[in-house]
Amino acid sequence: MISPPMSPSISPNPTECSPQDIASSFVEQLADGGGLFSNVEIAGPGFINLVISPAAWLQVLEEIHRLDQTYGRSNLGQGRNVQVEFVSANPTGPLHVGHGRGAATGDALASILEATGHRVEREYYINDAGTQVETLGRSVFLRYQQLQGRQVPFPETCYQGNYIETLAQELRDIHADSYLDATEETALPVFSDYARRASVFWRASEKILRSLVSASTGGSVRKASMKMGRWTR
Repeated sequence: MISPPMSPSISPNPTECSPQDIASSFVEQLADGGGLFSNVEIAGPGFINLVISPAAWLQVLEEIHRLDQTYGRSNLGQGRNVQVEFVSANPTGPLHVGHGRGAATGDALASILEATGHRVEREYYINDAGTQVETLGRSVFLRYQQLQGRQVPFPETCYQGNYIETLAQELRDIHADSYLDATEETALPVFSDYARRASVFWRASEKILRSLVSASTGGSVRKASMKMGRWTR
C-alpha cells in the first residue's frame, strides 16, 4: 500500500481534503516510481493515470520469454485443496453476459491457483430442485395450454420471460396436444425436467457441473450431512 507524505498545504484530516489534493499527494510520490512509470498524471476529479514505461514492460517480457511455461508457477499452495465455484446460474432463466464474465473470471482464477501449487476442483452448481423448478414447469405448462388455444390464467408468480413461451412451443412441437388435458401432477414432472435441461449449461463439461437433483438422488447430500453432523458434535 502506498502511504503518501502529507505536504504542508494538505490537512492531516482526509475529510478536509479535495480529491484533487489527495491525488496530488500520490502523484508527488509516484512521479519517479523507480523507472516503473513513464507518466503519472491527474485526470478528472482526482483519478490518477499511470503509464508503465517501455523499459519496465520489456523487463517483464524478457522474464516471461526466459521462463516460458514455468513463468508465474510456484508451489505456494503446497497441494492444498481448493474448490472454485463460478457462474452457478439460476436454471429457471436464460444465461446473460454477466454469466459469461463470471465463467471467464472463475476459470482464470482456478488456472492461477493450479499454477501456484493448489489442487483445484472447478464447480458449476445447478440449483435444479425445489419450488423454483416446479414454478418453471408450471409456467411452461400454462403457456403450452395457451398456445393450444386454452384460456387459462397466467399468475404473476409464474416466470414472465419470453423464453417460457419458446420452451412451450418446443414442447408443443414434441408432444402436440398430448398434455392438453393432463393434470398438473402428470404434466409438471415432464415440463419441469425439459425446461431445466434446455438451459445451455447442460452441454458443458460434466466435470464442472454439479446438479442438486443428481447429488440428492446419488446420496452425496445425505453423506455430507452425516459427516457435518460428526464434525459439529
